[in-house]
Amino acid sequence: MLGRLRSFGTCARGQSLVELAISLPILILVFLGMVEFSYAYDLVHGMGSIGREAANIASRGGTLVEARGVALTNGGGVVVRRIEFGGGLPTVMEQVTAGGYTSRLGDLNQSVSRLGSAGYLQGTEVYAVELFLRYEPITPVGRWLEPLIPDVLYERAVF
Repeated sequence: MLGRLRSFGTCARGQSLVELAISLPILILVFLGMVEFSYAYDLVHGMGSIGREAANIASRGGTLVEARGVALTNGGGVVVRRIEFGGGLPTVMEQVTAGGYTSRLGDLNQSVSRLGSAGYLQGTEVYAVELFLRYEPITPVGRWLEPLIPDVLYERAVF
């Protein structure tokens, strides 16, 4: 009887189960957070590819409306612009939009200070495509990550 009482205090049969019960929710939260960030990163990466393709189409003689059609996605918006580097800062000469988003580069017929000179020669013409996509979380953890992942994802391509 005394031997059983001594072994009762050193028995560790349930210890692994208790450790798993404590650590499993934390591991699940970390995993779901990684899934959420990976999904947001994948969306931004895809937006960059689409933006480059749309800007490439516009720069090779396509219209801004054609470039907008390439770049427009469900739940998102696009601003396609033709920018000229004249005297001083680059100026937005023409633009088409879709989705109701406003450009982060500046307004039509105004200088675009965010691009600066960017190494372009005077008289150069470039096309800028700005993509916007409303982000919808795919896991329950996504609502908790709202301070870290913006509501609207943004990507810009200049060609």
